Amino acid sequence: MDRRNLVVASDDGSKPNAAPQLEKTWSSTKILVTVFLTLQVACMVLVLRYSMVTTNYVKPTAVLMGELVKMCTSLVGMAIVGVATGNPTQSILLDLKAAFEPNGLLRMSIPAILYLVQNNLLFFAMANVDAGLYQVTYQLKTLTTAGCSVLMLNKVVTKTQWLALLALSTGVSICQYKPSVSAFQAKNEDKVAGMLALIAACFTSSIAGVYTEKMLKQSTVSLWSRNVQLAFWSLATGGIALMLSSDGAKIVQDGFFQGYTPVVWLVVLLQGATGILVALVMKYADNIVKNFSVAMATAIATIASIPLFGTWPTIFFVIGMTFVFASMWVYANNGPTTPPPSNDSANESDLEKSKQDAVESHLL
Repeated sequence: MDRRNLVVASDDGSKPNAAPQLEKTWSSTKILVTVFLTLQVACMVLVLRYSMVTTNYVKPTAVLMGELVKMCTSLVGMAIVGVATGNPTQSILLDLKAAFEPNGLLRMSIPAILYLVQNNLLFFAMANVDAGLYQVTYQLKTLTTAGCSVLMLNKVVTKTQWLALLALSTGVSICQYKPSVSAFQAKNEDKVAGMLALIAACFTSSIAGVYTEKMLKQSTVSLWSRNVQLAFWSLATGGIALMLSSDGAKIVQDGFFQGYTPVVWLVVLLQGATGILVALVMKYADNIVKNFSVAMATAIATIASIPLFGTWPTIFFVIGMTFVFASMWVYANNGPTTPPPSNDSANESDLEKSKQDAVESHLL
């Protein structure tokens, strides 16, 4: 029996009564995963900072290990969903087949390649613009993400929400702004090229994120199968990039796990959990909500740094977070008053996918 039939069979067959319950489940799941992501990213920032000042290890190796944790967690997720359907063997086989189906696997290479291009653009930009300009300009990704969501997902964003997103971008920029303490300029520095690279990085990041969201939402392939595909390509591209970088020589000389301590392993676990939660937020919410979540995590981590590290926030941080909090309230309370038009067949498809989502959200 197909797993989707197993899910439908658990329904009482009454569509008018089932839809509101499914909508309620989706809404509560959306809130839950967003809150978890916010707390997770805040913890990640704090633990990562502590690991960087107490341990000397090759940082990209923790990222790769985090992707491995994400892949293993997704395989466990497949098994749990399989048990929930009542036919675990067939459910797991269906998910594994979907995860390693060549066409689907190849399509998920697109965001991995885009993120690889983005990282190289950011390295180029850092070498050509000062830190303050870099931090401020890169926050344009909030607006480019919204634009890509409108173009690629037909998302409706009101004029007021656009202003809220501009305020969010401005607020995060102010939070991260640090006046340059040196007038030194590199010999071959090209600010125009650096700015263009930053803008291109904003678009590649946005396209990759929204494309991933599209693949998670507009597909019958499960969240866990998509996570396995994403982890596969992240491990492949990240591993190649690591070995070709200067850190590759360090690994050859002193080993992959050099400098690893219990704190570093905690970073690895948090990195993997963050990947899972980001995928959940993309599926049940969207990339814009993710940006708000990360901004909130920045506030929590900064406040927690006061007793943990003795680091007090600057006046720039206070002003910036005022913008962030205001933008969150404005964005949440000024959404579209009517949903975008849809036909009956689309509604039936959405209902069936919602039923599948309800099974996955049961894990939360």
